[in-house]
Amino acid sequence: MRRQKPVDGSSVARSGPPGMDAIMAAAEPPVITFSLATDVGRVRSNNEDFGQAERVLRGNQSYSLWAVADGVGGGPQGERASRVAVETVVDYIVHEEWHDPATALTQAFALANRNVYEITGDGAAASTMVAALVSEPETMVTIANVGDSRAYIVVGERVQPITDDHSVVAALVAAGEMTAVEARTAPGRNVLTRSIGSEMEVPIDVFGPRQLALDERLILCTDGVHGMIDDETLGRVAGSHEIPDCAAALVAAAVEAGGRDNATALVGGYAAATAAGGQSGGARSTRRRRLVLGAVAVIAVILLVTVAVAAQSH
Repeated sequence: MRRQKPVDGSSVARSGPPGMDAIMAAAEPPVITFSLATDVGRVRSNNEDFGQAERVLRGNQSYSLWAVADGVGGGPQGERASRVAVETVVDYIVHEEWHDPATALTQAFALANRNVYEITGDGAAASTMVAALVSEPETMVTIANVGDSRAYIVVGERVQPITDDHSVVAALVAAGEMTAVEARTAPGRNVLTRSIGSEMEVPIDVFGPRQLALDERLILCTDGVHGMIDDETLGRVAGSHEIPDCAAALVAAAVEAGGRDNATALVGGYAAATAAGGQSGGARSTRRRRLVLGAVAVIAVILLVTVAVAAQSH
């Protein structure tokens, strides 16, 4: 499938008066960044999870596209299902014409469902999938999911689930017939009520758009992560690591907790959104403003001295 190389915003040239580069660097808004990690776990011999991140340019609008999937069916078929699901969504978002992120994700998921259904043999294998499309620099996030791969928003160590699982136990919890705690160890907790590729058509849940705040992390993960560590642990791990290390830390925690399944996590957010023990986005914004004001003051003093010296020379 066709791919679009990520756009590297760092390659944009800047020019201006002496000292302006420092001011622009200090005032530059934080950028969206991510980390992605996967592990086969301690039980499985192959990895049926698949994740991908792409930077997408549509005219003057940039987007980050993040997707994670968990193949169902075992062996090579499960691996193929998750890869086809994600790559279909990426190919659609990168190359097809669309204007509304929610509609685009819905259509991309529908196409992925048909592709997986046909390629793996009329529903012989399937996949879960969760994907997020983030507009830049507005950072409006739209999320779609099918199955039990999840999306979370984490602020500090507080965890807010965004998606709903499409599984038998999730339906029982929603109906009040089982608690969320009981669901974590219930028999048949991995039995899905929806998946990509098991039927010719599948309902797709879409959430958003919503603003991604400076101090928020968006986490996409398979059940090999959220099934091994609870939300409290997920929040604690996510809140204590910078974004570049966060996905690997979540996967390592899931493997350390037993690693009964493949584990994959993708963590995205502002580069300025630091761990709970570090500098907050608000603190960094304040620091940037102080740097700008300081740089402006220094330049103003230099200009005044220059003018004064020139006047005396005449």
